Amino acid sequence: MEIEHFVVRARQFDNNEPNKTTANKLALELAAHLNFLTTTDIGRDRQKEHANTAFRVITMLGIRLGLTDDDLELGLHSPAAAEPILVQAGFECLVASFGAVSDKKQALRNWLQAVAMLKAVLVYRNIDFNKSLTDFLIFV
Repeated sequence: MEIEHFVVRARQFDNNEPNKTTANKLALELAAHLNFLTTTDIGRDRQKEHANTAFRVITMLGIRLGLTDDDLELGLHSPAAAEPILVQAGFECLVASFGAVSDKKQALRNWLQAVAMLKAVLVYRNIDFNKSLTDFLIFV
């Protein structure tokens, strides 16, 4: 699955959304999905559902923050941290996503950190990043 295609589809989804969700609401939605991924002992299928939705939300958050396609693709291409500690990675992802919303000057840096930490959570849960992107395209 090509990340460039994923970003194009996410932009199309954003353009077709009649009532655009605010960046603050997207960050809160991401928090809810990360909470499930990091603190709840849930089945594998539910983990994948939350992971797929978290990727959709974090990409939409990047779009709401005004990041370019190149910035989005770079963030999604970048590798995750090695051997993450699950709760810390989830917390860091949330801090970075809320930082991206509140600090416009550092939006890109914070968003890239949020993406890296989300990937770290997925590595810990053994959820395939590329499969999550493919599932998002099927969902949209």
